[in-house]
Amino acid sequence: MDKIVERVFERTVLIFLAGFVLLLLGITGGISIGGVQTSIINDNVWRVIISLLGFGMMILGVFIMLRENKQPKLSVNASVDTNTIFSEWDVKAFKKRLSSAKEIYMVSTANYNLLGEILEDLQDFVRKGGKIRAIYTDPDSQALEFAAERNTGHEKDIEILKQQYSLSIQVMREISKITPVKDNVQVKKIEYLHSTVITIVDRYLPTGTAYVTINGFEQYHTTRPCAVIQKEKSTQWFEFFDKNFENMWNSNLSKKVDL
Repeated sequence: MDKIVERVFERTVLIFLAGFVLLLLGITGGISIGGVQTSIINDNVWRVIISLLGFGMMILGVFIMLRENKQPKLSVNASVDTNTIFSEWDVKAFKKRLSSAKEIYMVSTANYNLLGEILEDLQDFVRKGGKIRAIYTDPDSQALEFAAERNTGHEKDIEILKQQYSLSIQVMREISKITPVKDNVQVKKIEYLHSTVITIVDRYLPTGTAYVTINGFEQYHTTRPCAVIQKEKSTQWFEFFDKNFENMWNSNLSKKVDL
């Protein structure tokens, strides 16, 4: 990629220089090389044409250089401090973050284990007017079969995953009954094998935080890498997972679950 950019830049410089030579030739009518006058152009019309052509080439060269500078450059760093992103899952820290949150967005196969850990916190959250949006894998889809195949332990049993889905819906249904605002708790299901488990808190606020856990093949959930991505510190990463949720939620593949 660097070589391609370098070649484009070199050609752009050549275009600019060639334009400059033509402009000079059109203005002066000739170029002096070693004391010898060459390329004498006496016709004023041709001098104007050559001058305009040279000026146009110079403008084109400048335009290309400016455009290249505006193109987004891929960077390994991407303004991300990985030392502050990757960490072990800390449910206590998540509960603390939840206490001041206004919205939660979740993507998972069926996050019954998490719901069980933070049930009381979620109940307090919705009582205060908090909004929840969750997307689960459709229990009747082939995607859930694939999820079972990649799992290990008891979650390799598809019936276990279906039970977890049913229990998650049951929890969401109970939580929706205590919310003071109708439709503050909504759930959708989708036929999709999730590569990550995503929980986003306050996605529209500058203080938004995304909790992302990577799914693996025959890996216990306690060993999976977890990333805590703060919107203010790692905007590009946050926006990627935030867009991932939004695309799934608005997709025609997503079906609303009645609570």
